Amino acid sequence: MLYIILLAIVIFLIFYLKRTVPKNYVKVKKWIYKYQKQVIGVLLVIGLIWFRTYTIVLIACCLIYYFYCKFMREKRVGEWEKRNIEPIEYRVLDKNIEKVAELIAFNDKNKSEYKFNASNMPYGRANAFLNYFQRDLINEDIYYFSAIPSENENEVREYGLAITGSGIFIASQANSKKGKTKQLLFSGFNNAEYDSNTDTLSIENIVRYGSGMEKTKVKGNEISVPLTCIANALTMLGQVDIPCALFVNKVSYLDARKSVNEAEQHLNQELNMEHMKQNMGNVGTIAGASERQKIYSEMGNDMNMRQGYGYGAEYGNKTVDRVLGKKVEGVQEKENGHHKLNGADKIVNGQKVQTKYCKSAADTYRAGFKDSSHDYSGQVIEVPRDQYNEIRNKLQKDIDAGNMDGIEPGTPAENYLKKGYFSYPQSYRLAASGSIESITMDMANGIMTSMTSASISAIIIFASGVWQGKDVKEAAKDGLMTAGQVIGKGAVIYTITMQVSRGNVWNYALGKGVKTPLGNIGDTMAEQIKGSSIAKSSIGKQLHLDEINGQKLTSGAVTVAVVFGPDVCRACMGKISVKQLAKNATAGAAGLAGMAVGSAVTAGNPLGGMIGGAVGGAVGKKVMDNFIEDDAVAMFRVMKEEFLDVVMSSYLSQEEFDEVARRTIWDKKVSKELQNMYKKSKTGEHRIYANSLIEETVIDVLKKRKKVTNEMWNEGQQLVGA
Repeated sequence: MLYIILLAIVIFLIFYLKRTVPKNYVKVKKWIYKYQKQVIGVLLVIGLIWFRTYTIVLIACCLIYYFYCKFMREKRVGEWEKRNIEPIEYRVLDKNIEKVAELIAFNDKNKSEYKFNASNMPYGRANAFLNYFQRDLINEDIYYFSAIPSENENEVREYGLAITGSGIFIASQANSKKGKTKQLLFSGFNNAEYDSNTDTLSIENIVRYGSGMEKTKVKGNEISVPLTCIANALTMLGQVDIPCALFVNKVSYLDARKSVNEAEQHLNQELNMEHMKQNMGNVGTIAGASERQKIYSEMGNDMNMRQGYGYGAEYGNKTVDRVLGKKVEGVQEKENGHHKLNGADKIVNGQKVQTKYCKSAADTYRAGFKDSSHDYSGQVIEVPRDQYNEIRNKLQKDIDAGNMDGIEPGTPAENYLKKGYFSYPQSYRLAASGSIESITMDMANGIMTSMTSASISAIIIFASGVWQGKDVKEAAKDGLMTAGQVIGKGAVIYTITMQVSRGNVWNYALGKGVKTPLGNIGDTMAEQIKGSSIAKSSIGKQLHLDEINGQKLTSGAVTVAVVFGPDVCRACMGKISVKQLAKNATAGAAGLAGMAVGSAVTAGNPLGGMIGGAVGGAVGKKVMDNFIEDDAVAMFRVMKEEFLDVVMSSYLSQEEFDEVARRTIWDKKVSKELQNMYKKSKTGEHRIYANSLIEETVIDVLKKRKKVTNEMWNEGQQLVGA
């Protein structure tokens, strides 16, 4: 008797908890289901120890019930699986469910402002409604939604019914503070009986669990649609074998959801790769700063001096030598901060070279060969291109006449001369900003100083692409594009820095260089920073603020603008959010920090720095993903909903569907469309934008269908004997 009382108490507690604490009940039930074998084993051990007789009886009853359910399930399921039905195309299924939705919508007594079909569906509200059934619009096609506001004003929830491709989902607040949810599934629908006395509808479904039969009861006060209408709608589907086709999986789908899900995965991969390419582009650009600084240090502010044209010629000739693949040591020897007397201007392939550019050939010849105050022994004299022939003739005459000490008569003058790549007038333009010559040489230097970091960036992106499953050609294309970004950014940074640092700007109208204040701005600001207390502090010295100069300052400012400027511009244009801008900037900063760590660990090895930058950027992106969702991900969620809505109602063939998908959700330029969608989201028109984009593509594809003519119709009638 005691055991019976205990059993009654347990049963009472179970039903009480189920009624009063539904969430906890569901959690406990899920936990028991997950660990059912362990729970059953523990209960059996306890039962056999303390309640042996009752446990044995209970086990026997459970076994009898288990085998009964198994027998009935196999019988009922087997009968449905043996039905000889033809496969149903998705378009037929879609059309019939639309009829069901139209029938129910017509008889729905709910207020018109709370009734929604495909033309005015509030997808967010409908998705929230389906969430109470552990379903969502990502995996469901919705046809009709009838919303009923909660009677509790403090409850942010809607009740009512929704019709999807899976069935009719009902949520009611009748006689329940927490609400009830019931689902009338189309799959396996077997019978519907309406009891007018109790105003109750009983639905039977064939299922693949339990005894193979599941019954659901709906009362009239739980729904705003007459129960007879629900019964008729379900029966209408049963008459065309749709419940059986769904149950035995004999529906021919376009596999649109699979394509959408794969497209979403592909987009996420592409977004990660795009971030990595952007990150490596930035890391590679920053990594090239040391190479750019070497060229800056070669020239300093020499082109702003009185004989700046000579240094301009030297700069241009060194650049062309490097472009031609020659090994150039371009730093001039200096003593006490000044150029060393008689020191070579550069060493090209081991040959010392002294650059001399004067107004006339006679002056250049005199400065290079006749000036007794200078000794250029062992050096080749580089002269203006337009003066070369005249200077060579003069030198040859002096050599043949024995006027050149240490040179045998008859020795070719070419042994001591080097034709410069630029003429004397061009040397003036090389020393001034704004001229074709100076811009071209700056661009060339910028490209060369970026080659090493660009190559490493390309290899890292190529390897990442291959590891992510891309084919070699596509991965190589990504690598080369990243290298191009590094080279392009490096060239822009170097060119702007060098152009701004020149003291003269070339005026083509006047045919000469004129003074510009831009060249002094960087130097002035640098001097102010160096003289500040911060620069003189220990922290300032660690940051090398006491060593900063105008070119470094200008280069740093330009670098920040080039690296982070594009995202700022997109944010200003409304194509990305401020959150996305902050996310990109944070992840980019993490990449630069990783580069610094990698460079420090590998003692300045550029490869170590670049790998550190790649890892730092990836980690930064992963961390930020937990806080801020990408704009593209949010917009693609809307696009795929519109894609399914438009495509599934267009009755496309497989080939047509593939083309629409390829031109929309699978398009390589989809990320740009997602940016345009985000811009439209400011006015709430992003869904309309996506819908129009997909609809236009569908219409364009449908236009390619073969046109049906009257002649074809007449021919068809003749063939069938009509």
